[in-house]
Amino acid sequence: NMSYLSPDLREVMEKAVETTKDNIGPTLNVCFPYTSRDELTTSIKKIVKMVEKDQLKIKDIDENLIEQNLFTHGSPPLEVLIRTSGEIRLSDFLLWQCHQNCYIYFVKCYWPEFSFWEMLPIILDYQVNYESIKEKREKSWHHLSRLYNDID
Repeated sequence: NMSYLSPDLREVMEKAVETTKDNIGPTLNVCFPYTSRDELTTSIKKIVKMVEKDQLKIKDIDENLIEQNLFTHGSPPLEVLIRTSGEIRLSDFLLWQCHQNCYIYFVKCYWPEFSFWEMLPIILDYQVNYESIKEKREKSWHHLSRLYNDID
């Protein structure tokens, strides 16, 4: 939610977003100031407004609609989450996006000290384990699709 940023920083961030919007390949999201609670609340408020304006029926609200209204809508699925500071918790950070298909790393250094040398072992570990990760994702998606088919 960029409204929390100072106007000068917001301008720089908006320029960076605009400049990189058509890039292809890997995506790096640096989330600040950000909380999952704010993201989910904002998504739900948007949906409520659509219902109030008769643009949407309550029965149409589902997981996909909530996801379409998140700050990260349009971004590829989260594959790797890196938590700096040595804390072993997510701290209200990308909770919707960070599920069984996301590889989570906890590192001891703080964000300002996080460098290529902290990132390199994470990338290598992810590459070494990629086939296992891919297999788990496929099983997860298969299981979820069976659940959704049973509901319908």
